[in-house]
Amino acid sequence: MEDELKWDDYVLDDYNFTEFPPGSLVVDVGCGYGYLLERLVKQGCRAIGVEVDEEAIAHCHSRGLRVLKAGAEALPIATASMDGGICKGVLPFTDEAQAFAELRRVVKTGGRIEAVYLGFGYYARYLLLGPSLRRRFYGSRALLNTLVHDLSGRPLPGWLGDTMYQSPARLSSHYAQHGFKLLRTTSSKKFMGWPVFIYHSLEKQPG
Repeated sequence: MEDELKWDDYVLDDYNFTEFPPGSLVVDVGCGYGYLLERLVKQGCRAIGVEVDEEAIAHCHSRGLRVLKAGAEALPIATASMDGGICKGVLPFTDEAQAFAELRRVVKTGGRIEAVYLGFGYYARYLLLGPSLRRRFYGSRALLNTLVHDLSGRPLPGWLGDTMYQSPARLSSHYAQHGFKLLRTTSSKKFMGWPVFIYHSLEKQPG
């Protein structure tokens, strides 16, 4: 698409989001068209997807994948029922605190979550290199919304505040608040020294 940037140099193609033992019950929050769900099923896991896009849900259902329509802030899943979870690129479009609260609620103690977030460099790249004014504006409003949120605790109103980048400091605060331990950070290429994709492996702690 002419209106998109290429991200091949920044994405870790070999990162394993589905490294869960066979038989594990795993939720993929924001599962999209079910690529990771299919991988989970093929390796013997019991996979459940959560998605808001009806076209993506229909596609998953047509392939025999189990997907529920819901947002990350209100998962229609029983408390402490999941052995693990995947959160790939969805957090920037959610209420971060509520999404982490829900992940903690549905995952068992000791359960692992594989996540990738969008960093400052992701939106800065759109702002500086966006192939269209539309995409440059997208990058600028995401950066501005994050600044406003960090200063005031509230996002910009309406669609202006529908996305924000994640920072290591804010993620650490969420982990401490919601009882997650950071097991591993996997580095990927940066844009002008800023993180683009942030890969984290988490574990739910007791208590």
